[in-house]
Amino acid sequence: NDGQTCLGIPVTARESHTNGYRSNNTKRPSKVKWVTVDLEKEYRIDEVRLIPAWPREVTDAVGMGFPHSLKVLLSNDPQFKQNVIQLNSSAIPKHPWNNPYTVRVTGKKKRGRYLRVESLRLEGRGGNYFLALAEVQAFSVNKNVALGKPVFAGDASLAGAGPSRWAPEYLVDGFSSRYELTDWT
Repeated sequence: NDGQTCLGIPVTARESHTNGYRSNNTKRPSKVKWVTVDLEKEYRIDEVRLIPAWPREVTDAVGMGFPHSLKVLLSNDPQFKQNVIQLNSSAIPKHPWNNPYTVRVTGKKKRGRYLRVESLRLEGRGGNYFLALAEVQAFSVNKNVALGKPVFAGDASLAGAGPSRWAPEYLVDGFSSRYELTDWT
């Protein structure tokens, strides 16, 4: 089972007013972009799900900004300079389209307070490369411990006319870019 389904992500009928997180554009696809969730205390992480962005205003952009290569990291150090654990075994994910990129974590030593998603190779076209995700979920004993927690990013794209649908805090609001996520554990 590759974790992919034609049914997509399990959602409710409640519409989202946010898209998730989007970094600033860069001209280099190899530019590292990162976003960190402060879980506010140490947890043993069993599973991480990255929900791809699919903004309503771009109908054919399923998985827009999902990196071609990434790391999912866990640490008790907010700067990720010491005692860093890489949770995903492969840095090159298969494009998830409208499915979560799921990292199942094994081993009792996978504990930490800070969860980071770090791009190694960005998605984009025409010299505009960026990182975008609708939601980050971190599960500890079948509970999403990332929901509503503080989020820090290396940079964030907040530009646009009117209120932005992109912001770091929208990465843990319980919504995909289109609908409220429902529990499927």
